[in-house]
Amino acid sequence: MQTWRVVSASATGTSHQRNGQPCQDYQSHRCVSANSSRGALVAAVADGAGSASLSADGSRIAACAAVQKACSLVSRHVHPLYEGVLKEVLEETAHFARKELEAEARTRNAQIRDLATTLIIAICASDIIATAQIGDGAVVTLASAGSTASDEDSKAPRYTLFSPPQRGEYANETKFITSNDWRKSLAIKVQRANVKHLAMFTDGIQPLALDASAANAPHAPFFTPLFRWAEKQHDAQSAKQTLKGFLSSPRVTARVDDDTTLLLANLTDTAW
Repeated sequence: MQTWRVVSASATGTSHQRNGQPCQDYQSHRCVSANSSRGALVAAVADGAGSASLSADGSRIAACAAVQKACSLVSRHVHPLYEGVLKEVLEETAHFARKELEAEARTRNAQIRDLATTLIIAICASDIIATAQIGDGAVVTLASAGSTASDEDSKAPRYTLFSPPQRGEYANETKFITSNDWRKSLAIKVQRANVKHLAMFTDGIQPLALDASAANAPHAPFFTPLFRWAEKQHDAQSAKQTLKGFLSSPRVTARVDDDTTLLLANLTDTAW
């Protein structure tokens, strides 16, 4: 029986450390019952706006609410999952996350923009993947079906930028689920694919993960060693701490000073 094993972590950027700010990224995931012998992975990553006073809470609320709602909806639907079903699930999930942010703003007598955050949601079952995204960050996948042995064993597997970063009309402008026109920015993608590896990350890691000079093509030398490392791990908490250490290491902080979040999911034969 195959299952998803996930290693994920967030690290505070050096610029936030200098300014005394907390990490404003958040990630959450869960596996739910799904069709065939594989489980369905539900995951979310969120990046709170650095200029928003409650963005650390906003990213946490958005990611946790999204995973909670998506898991509830996926578990209720008849399997196998179809394109139309997943599109509706993701639309309802994004709406639920927005409502939770609105409720938090009311509770704290704040404006919803004080909780400003991006949000990426992914649902990956046995032969289908679906994502919903508002803002920057990305989802990268590596499919197993149709790949040749040389593809999978080579040093440069063919990764796919499944859900690309969103950019606003102006440079450095980011879309947020807390914006008034958030529905216009909601990008949903559903595709039949046998995904073997999945990565989700916030924009802090983009300079390392994506090649901006090649239309944001996934950088295989970044992903391949990480996925191979993750496959060899046997303890979830230990792996999480190691990944957090990597995100905080000079190898990363020499290139980026923003908060970083990375979620790595492998389809394997053994659970944690």
